[in-house]
Amino acid sequence: GIRVFSASSNWLSGSLPSELGNLRLLDTVELSLNMLTGEIPSELGHCGRLRSLLLHSNRLQGGIPSELGRISNLRNLVLHSNRLNGNIPSQFGTPRNEIENFDVSLNLLNGTIPTELGQLHYIRCMKLRSNVLTGQVPSEFGLLSTLESLSLIGNRLDASIPREVCSLWNWTSCSVTDFFP
Repeated sequence: GIRVFSASSNWLSGSLPSELGNLRLLDTVELSLNMLTGEIPSELGHCGRLRSLLLHSNRLQGGIPSELGRISNLRNLVLHSNRLNGNIPSQFGTPRNEIENFDVSLNLLNGTIPTELGQLHYIRCMKLRSNVLTGQVPSEFGLLSTLESLSLIGNRLDASIPREVCSLWNWTSCSVTDFFP
């Protein structure tokens, strides 16, 4: 069966077919830098071996399907530079998830950052910048010992960062002035 579906930078248009979910052996879906529209099919959640879902720089709309959060093998979720809206599904934040790179920047995501994301024990890079996220940075982020990069600029988050998060990186100051007060 097909393990890698890659067609980046090909000016592809139209929507992603839900039938992609039938390709159970998929390891990588790489359809970035196209002109894809419509929603991300929730059926991709049936691809239990999926390790990389790279759909950045398209025109995708709608929410991020919570079914994607049930794929425990998923390591790279890169959805930046689309028109995605709604909340970040809390299903991504389960201890069994192996996500290392979580990039949903430059979308229209709203609501608060799920505290469950503090359970991503393998996370190295989390980019949530340039959305419409509100509330506080979860104190649970202080548990993310593998986190190397956290980008939150360009949201409507509270300016203060919880002490638990500051101590993770040995920061002496825990306020960020780029956030909306």
